[in-house]
Amino acid sequence: EGQICDLDNTNHFYGKCGEHLECRLDTGDLRHGEVPEPQCVCLSHLALCGSDGKTYSQICRFLEVARAHPNANLTVAHEGPCESEPQITSPPYDTWNITGQDVIFGCEVFAYPMASIEWRKDGMEMLLPGDDPHISVQFRGGPQKYEVTGWLQIQGVRVTDEGTYRCFARNRVGEVVALASLTVFTPDQLNLTGFSLPKPRTMPEDYGESEEDYY
Repeated sequence: EGQICDLDNTNHFYGKCGEHLECRLDTGDLRHGEVPEPQCVCLSHLALCGSDGKTYSQICRFLEVARAHPNANLTVAHEGPCESEPQITSPPYDTWNITGQDVIFGCEVFAYPMASIEWRKDGMEMLLPGDDPHISVQFRGGPQKYEVTGWLQIQGVRVTDEGTYRCFARNRVGEVVALASLTVFTPDQLNLTGFSLPKPRTMPEDYGESEEDYY
C-alpha cells in the first residue's frame, strides 16, 4: 500500500498492485498544486480480528504482517475488531496552574466493545463532576474509529482542587486506569517560583464532527 503503480493495471513501468489493492490517483496532490501520482490503496477499510488476538485496521495491514511472519500461521478469526479490554491511547498528563485559571485533562480510549469513561479524584468516593458546579466532564466518539475521548474540565481552579485524578475506562471485557496529578499555585507562590503559566488546553469545537461511525 502506498507504492506507485500503473493505472492501466500492467507491468509496463511501475507494476501492478497486490492482492486487495487498487491503483488510484492521489487527488490530495492536486490541492497542493502537485502532479498526482497513482498509488496502490487498499480496497477495504474494515477492521478485522487476527488469530493472534490483535485487531488490524484493514485486510491489507493484516496480510502485510502475515507475510512478514509466515511461521506464525496467522489467519482471520472474524471480521470486526477483536474483543478486548480498553486501551488508553492518550492518557491525561500531569499539569499545574494558578488559582482562578482553567484546567483540562483529556483521555482517549480504544476499545471493542466501546468503553465508558469515568473520572475520579483520589480521596473522593463520588464520580466527577458530582454536584460541584466548577467541574464538568464531556465525552465524544473518536478521534479514530472504535475510540472515545473524555475530558475533565476544572474552571477557576482552587487550591483544594490539587491532587491526583484518574481516568477509568471499562467495557464488558475489562477495565484500565490512567492517572495524572494537578498542582495548584497561588499568585504569591508563582512569583516566588518564577515559573510561567502553562499553555491552556482546549476542547476543539469541531472535534468528533466527522460522519464516520465510531461505534
